[in-house]
Amino acid sequence: MKKKSLIVLVLLILVAVMAAYYFNGITDLLDRTRQFFYPSFILETEIVGEGSIQPEPGQHEYDEGDTLLVIAEPDEGWRFSHWEGDVSGEEPQLEITMDEDKVVRAVFEQEEYSLTVEYDEEGGEVLVDPDLDFTIMAMK
Repeated sequence: MKKKSLIVLVLLILVAVMAAYYFNGITDLLDRTRQFFYPSFILETEIVGEGSIQPEPGQHEYDEGDTLLVIAEPDEGWRFSHWEGDVSGEEPQLEITMDEDKVVRAVFEQEEYSLTVEYDEEGGEVLVDPDLDFTIMAMK
C-alpha cells in the first residue's frame, strides 16, 4: 500500500512540474486556472480634453459581472460633453457591468461664453477683467 501511495505522489509531482513548465511557471498556471473558473475583463479608461475620470486613465481588471460607477469631472473652464468607446451617454456618471473588455472615453469640451455689449452714440467704456481671455468682434 505504501508503494502505491508513493507512486501516486511521484506521478502527481511529475504532472505538476510538467504543467508548471508548460504554463511558464506555477503562477501562470494558477492565473489560467483562475481565469477559467472566474473570468475577468479589462476596463480601459481614457480622457479627451481637460478633466479627470474615476477610475483613473489606464487599464483596470474587474471580475465578470462586477458593476462599477465611472465618473467624469471637468477641469475649470471645461465641461463634460459625452462618453465614447464601448459606452454612450451625456451624463457625467455612468454605471457599467463588466461582461467583456471595454474602453470608456470621457470627452470634455472647453466652455464658451457670449458677451453682448450695447452702446450709445455718445460713447462710454466697457470694463473687462484683465485675467480673462476674450475676443472682441465688431459687427455693424
